[in-house]
Amino acid sequence: MKKIAITGALICMAAGLSFAQDATTTSTSDSKLRMAISAAPVFSWFTPDGEPNAIEGDGSRFSIKYGLHMDFQMGNNANYWVSTGLFMVNTGGSLVHPYANRRSEQGNLQEVRRNVDYRLNYLVIPINFKLMTNEIGYNRYFARVGFDLGLAVNSRFDSDDSFVLPPAATVSRENASSEDLTRFYRAALHIEAGMEYNIGGSTNIMVSLEWNNGLNNVFTKEKRAPVPIPQENGGESANVSLTGDRLESVINYVAINLGIYF
Repeated sequence: MKKIAITGALICMAAGLSFAQDATTTSTSDSKLRMAISAAPVFSWFTPDGEPNAIEGDGSRFSIKYGLHMDFQMGNNANYWVSTGLFMVNTGGSLVHPYANRRSEQGNLQEVRRNVDYRLNYLVIPINFKLMTNEIGYNRYFARVGFDLGLAVNSRFDSDDSFVLPPAATVSRENASSEDLTRFYRAALHIEAGMEYNIGGSTNIMVSLEWNNGLNNVFTKEKRAPVPIPQENGGESANVSLTGDRLESVINYVAINLGIYF
């Protein structure tokens, strides 16, 4: 499913480039297509939903974002654009929540307190409106508002599971796949403000501040809280099953974009 979605995204981008060649005039200043490359440091974190004791954010993650901008002018007004592109966005963060693990390969599932650091990487296609001022000196100021659709290309985690009941023990995992626990897509609200500085001809330096607000739970239905398995005599059991409430969280991030328009 992920490979099909990514292939579809690349086909759409190729079609957009073909359309852009027809929509571009011979004059650089009157071009209805503007293209840029950019990179950005990204500060991302989880914002859990639900009971505070069920799942808690435990730290942010510093990573990077990079990719291609494609801005299409709307009509004959150079102040209004449709802005899209193709970006690799690396996100993640840390969570603490109840989970279940085995003390040994033959053991039953028991409740643990999981400290986990996720690394979630997305191929993102934004669909934004870009509003630009007229040139003020060598500068033009802009706002970009819309939505992003991210398709997961990699999902890994490191975790430490501490058993709730004695004897004390911790089970650790490093660079494990979390594809079964995380969705293959992420939708987000995109809000960005910045400026462009002309350094000659049609070449502009761009800098902006972006707020990216996740809209959907990044975890699948398999990501659930543990519940005790009742014993036949009605007593309490140390054994649990992962059939409790679904654990929910979105990913938000802030990015500082630096790029160049050609």
